[in-house]
Amino acid sequence: MGIKEIEERIRESGRKEIEEIIKEAEKEADNRRKEFEEEAKKGGEEIIREAEIDAALVKRRILAESKLRVKEMVDNKRNEIIEEVLKTARKRIMDLNTGEKKRILAKLVEEGKKQIEDPVVFVDKKYVRLLSGAKPLAINDFGVIVRSKKGKSEVNNTLSKKMEQLNETLRHRIAEVLFK
Repeated sequence: MGIKEIEERIRESGRKEIEEIIKEAEKEADNRRKEFEEEAKKGGEEIIREAEIDAALVKRRILAESKLRVKEMVDNKRNEIIEEVLKTARKRIMDLNTGEKKRILAKLVEEGKKQIEDPVVFVDKKYVRLLSGAKPLAINDFGVIVRSKKGKSEVNNTLSKKMEQLNETLRHRIAEVLFK
């Protein structure tokens, strides 16, 4: 199922909900109008005018609330889709072949060494064979941590940290590609 189909289903669901809410609002407005008309017979035309204003306000309020709910539903679905794209991207990186993983780790080391003088490179135990000169560390993530020998400075170039740093940019770009 494509994103456009999902979006269309969400919009269709929203339209149906809006129609139902409009029907309920019209029913509620009609009920109120009838109540107020009976009072108007007793009290005059001023009451009718107030009732119509009140009914219109109720209808507008209900419509505004329903539109807000539909927008919220669409936004939630978009966020779910973006999260799924990010998970898929992470999985693709983790599924890369050994050569590609070596290349990525080497780039991450280079990037870290630019920021740390006299560095020590750490990599998760399961990736230590992919990166010569790196020391094993229980990182539990793909990537490297580059520390100064004295341990006072550190650059965390793990996949989780990189995705966290790029989260807003990635979300925005994914949304642009998928929803515009």
